[in-house]
Amino acid sequence: MRKSIAIPSGLPCGKLFFQPIAEYLCADFIVYPPVVLAEWKSKNIGMMEEIFQSSPSILVLPSEIKIDSFFVECANRRVKSIGSVATGTDNVDIKILNDNGIDYFNAPGENSLSVVEYVLSAMPLFFDENRLLSSHIKVGIIGFGRIGRILAEKFEKLNISYSYFDPYVDGFKNRETLENVLSSDYITFHTSLTVDGKFPSFEMIDMDSLSNIQDDAVIVNSARGKIFTTEAYAAVCKKHRNLMDVFYKEPPPNELLEAAQYATPHIAGYDYLARAKGTRRVAVDFAEHIGMDMSLIPEIPDAKFELNTIDFIPFESENIKKFPESFRERRMNYPNRANFASMKSEKSYSRLTTFQKRLVDIS
Repeated sequence: MRKSIAIPSGLPCGKLFFQPIAEYLCADFIVYPPVVLAEWKSKNIGMMEEIFQSSPSILVLPSEIKIDSFFVECANRRVKSIGSVATGTDNVDIKILNDNGIDYFNAPGENSLSVVEYVLSAMPLFFDENRLLSSHIKVGIIGFGRIGRILAEKFEKLNISYSYFDPYVDGFKNRETLENVLSSDYITFHTSLTVDGKFPSFEMIDMDSLSNIQDDAVIVNSARGKIFTTEAYAAVCKKHRNLMDVFYKEPPPNELLEAAQYATPHIAGYDYLARAKGTRRVAVDFAEHIGMDMSLIPEIPDAKFELNTIDFIPFESENIKKFPESFRERRMNYPNRANFASMKSEKSYSRLTTFQKRLVDIS
């Protein structure tokens, strides 16, 4: 029986990286449209059933699709491997996949620098240039994994003070209690979403937690919406200066998008290089799994950019507030966005503010 390699449209370099695998396996190469996601959300498997019938050797899925017992039951042992270019696995029941002999491939850490640059690029939206350059800002980092630590390194280079809270990470300087970190001027969240264990992050920020946050503080959430209770999230959006990339429910209610000072459609980690690296990581790992020569997977090509991470947030926020129904479509078919390092050309660099130039210089 002929097999397939199935990937979603809008996957950066998806055809470039996965078509060689299809050729190696003599498999059909399928690129499916975003409508699959909408159908799946409504429990209408529709076009996904056609993909299942093609017996995918690997089915690459958007992170919005929950991979659980319902998914596995519908797949009915016709899918051998699942891939996701996302970092987190809170939408994946790994045990269910293991019990059913389905391999899982994802791309942990590949979007870390993209998220870091998103958080840094937002600072001039809330603080004037003199304050940024004089470093009279205290930053609070909640979650001190890959992203949190890279951020800390960047703040040290910028001579900006920071503290972090992470109940699972000790041995680094500037570790403080959650209450103290929440008293910072610029609070940024980078914890994974967990519901079990001694310190679950699910709804860790409630209305009581907000009493520790200064009235003029800035809250940035590019981690997971469900770190907040729904009540606390709404309160933050209405009361504090904020930038929200993630929401308790996605797409979020229009009124929450409107309430947020700045809102983006879950694309903090979506610069071109991060997305291309994530796609290639999954392709290379799967190629190794099937015994294919990994050198047959091309390197990441150069790209033309439509956006720059250094200054894209106001545009993105205005767009999603104006067209809230485009939240999911924007994620699925996101344009190429340049990272800081791509701004080092003389033409791009010359138009930046002094602080923005510092961000580019330390990239």
